[in-house]
Amino acid sequence: MSNEITVDWDVDFWANRYPLYYLAIYNREIRRPPKETLRALWRWKSLHRTSYDPKDVQPFLKEAQRLTNQIDSSIKDSPIKEVTDAFFELRSQLKDKDGPLSSTSRVAVTPQFLLHLADSQGTYSGRFPILDVMVARSHRTHTSEDETKTLQNALTCSRNSYRQLVEYFFDNCNTAEQVATLERALFVQGQSIGRYRENEEEYETIRKVPVSDARKYLQDIKNHATL
Repeated sequence: MSNEITVDWDVDFWANRYPLYYLAIYNREIRRPPKETLRALWRWKSLHRTSYDPKDVQPFLKEAQRLTNQIDSSIKDSPIKEVTDAFFELRSQLKDKDGPLSSTSRVAVTPQFLLHLADSQGTYSGRFPILDVMVARSHRTHTSEDETKTLQNALTCSRNSYRQLVEYFFDNCNTAEQVATLERALFVQGQSIGRYRENEEEYETIRKVPVSDARKYLQDIKNHATL
């Protein structure tokens, strides 16, 4: 079995540019019990920009732990169905009348982050990678067959789109460490695409980046970042 992340682009180049302070804060706080980690990483994951507080989602950590404990398979077994079922079960509960999400919400960041914390046990959870719009934009840049398709403004997921996103990690990684590396590389790419767009375009077009442009940005960055 390969010890490499099996994608056709240079993961290490991007992962090595993940902000050191992001990494340091995460590594320090993930060792805490999940409830403490949730409070400590709330701002780190930009959840302070939502309409709810840590106390509103804390009660759902117990359910997240129950759901993750039911999954016996490891990353190399690609437990895509179990992971997808857990995500949608937790999101459904977060959307109930006592939950912080609206009944029509399709957001993915909060339920995924709760599952990540519940499954981490002091280290990065490879079965529930951290997901956000940066990761989703990069994933679309690498996988879309339609180059005219534009990148996402926010991370919202149907069952199919969530499955495709998580499956990208399972198809290309065998360990939690590899999943963490791939996630961080995707995050840096998504952030870089946005910064390049801001430098070239007017504000109203910043959020309308076609896949074709995003691919050009990433190649240009890689060509010129090592001069």
